[in-house]
Amino acid sequence: MSVSATSTKQFGSLFSEGGFSTDSAGRSPSSGYMVALQGSERSISAPLLHPEHLDAYKGDHAQQLGRSGHFMGGWHDTDRGAVDLDVSVNLPSSGGIMDWAKSRTAMITHGQRSLYNVDTGMVEANDYYGKTKPEAHAEIKRRYESAAGPHR
Repeated sequence: MSVSATSTKQFGSLFSEGGFSTDSAGRSPSSGYMVALQGSERSISAPLLHPEHLDAYKGDHAQQLGRSGHFMGGWHDTDRGAVDLDVSVNLPSSGGIMDWAKSRTAMITHGQRSLYNVDTGMVEANDYYGKTKPEAHAEIKRRYESAAGPHR
């Protein structure tokens, strides 16, 4: 089976850089928050991973990955000895409270424990994980209004 050049490059990035995020054209996001879509996650034992697995994942998620602003993400979790793959959306990060609120709402919507901040290169935890959606949304609204002032 022939392996795509993009999958070969992504495979190399998993082990040399710890991970990757690329859209269907092979471009990486330059800024923003990356939030995985619920149900798109797949974990593969790192010693068993081959670039063909990346091509197969792309085929399984072609519809999602073909959408604007959607990226295939992969990272090597050395503690677990696994590679995790997902389809992520890239949300804006102007530094404002509105973008912060939208990113947190997306984490809640997709049941994610964290997101990746492209601007800082850091994983940010979901402070609302484990709360009900109404509780989490109410807390985000309180924090947003506290920082930005109430909507009028």
